[in-house]
This record gives sequence, C-alpha cells and structure tokens, in this order.
Amino acid sequence: MKFATGLVSILALATSAFALPVETETTQDVTFGLVTIHSGSPIQYATVYLDDTRALTLGPAGTPFVGHYNKADGTIKTDAGNYLQPAPEGSGHALTTWNRPAPGWTITDSGDLAYNGAQAALACPRQNGVYDLYWAADGYSCTNGIGVVLHTA
Repeated sequence: MKFATGLVSILALATSAFALPVETETTQDVTFGLVTIHSGSPIQYATVYLDDTRALTLGPAGTPFVGHYNKADGTIKTDAGNYLQPAPEGSGHALTTWNRPAPGWTITDSGDLAYNGAQAALACPRQNGVYDLYWAADGYSCTNGIGVVLHTA
C-alpha cells in the first residue's frame, strides 16, 4: 500500500515537472469588438460601429469596430491602422480614430474598456436609430444621451 501511494506521488510530481505553463492573458495584443452595456436601455448590447468619418457609432452605420489592444503601450489600433482617440475635453467630438497613438487605454478584468481609469461613455442619438459615442469623462453632454460602458466582445 505504501509503495502504491509513493509511486502515485512520484508520477504526479514527474508529470507536473514537465507540464507546460499556461498563459491566461496575453502581454501584447488582444483583438476585440465592442458592445454597449446599460441595463434596461434600448441600446443594451448594441454593437459598436466605425462609420465613414472614423467615428464610433451605434446602429447600422459603417462596419463593426474591431480593435487591437496593445497592453505594453496602452493603445488601441483599428484594422484600418488608426488609433482609438477620446475627443479633447469639451471639444464636442465623438470617439474617433486618428493616425497617432493615444496611450492610456486598458481593458478591465471584467472586459470593460477604460481610458485613464474612467469607464464612462455617452451614446447621443443622431437620427434613424444611430447614436454617436462620446467619452463621458470629457465633459460632453447631449439631449437624451444614455450613459454606457463599452464592453469588449
């Protein structure tokens, strides 16, 4: 009995010594899409799009947003090669993409997008069910706007 127990322990130890480490999170690039989170709102789980002006929107305008998060430098790049940018504070411009990096982005443990620690975005109705997305931490407000969290999907 002691021999069998000892043999099992030795086999378990030998197996664990040769096991490959499992990486739970990449250290560089994470590819993702975005949806909005605001329970009970008409835009709960709405897909985020990139329109022809490079602005982020909700609704059937443009192509679904695809971002590539670089954890090392805190930037998000699109398939088109532009970087996700919050609008300058008080500028009234929607979340957009430009050709220069904007470090400060993170993806939280729960999968929410944050910029310099803030997770608040604002969806402002445009027309025909389309909403423009603003970074609420920029101080922008709009009529009938809905506060949302941008969640990676």
